[in-house]
Amino acid sequence: MKRERTDIEANLGVELEWERLPEKQASRIKQPKDLDGTITELTSDQRSHLIDWGVDAMDEFQEEFEPRISALGSN
Repeated sequence: MKRERTDIEANLGVELEWERLPEKQASRIKQPKDLDGTITELTSDQRSHLIDWGVDAMDEFQEEFEPRISALGSN
C-alpha cells in the first residue's frame, strides 16, 4: 500500500504519516491535526470542531482505503 502513497495522499489532499510497526504485523497511517494546546485545554467550540474534523477524516479514510484493503485480500 505504501507504493500507492502519492495517489492516496493526492486523493485525500493531505500529507499522511506512514509508520511501520515492526513489533507487529501492522502499520499505522495517520493524518496529524495541530491543536492549540492539549485536548483538555480546548474550548467547547474547539472540541466540537475537532470531533467534526475527526468524523470527516474517518469517512474520507474509509472511502479511500476500504477498496484498497479489500483488493489486498483478493490477491
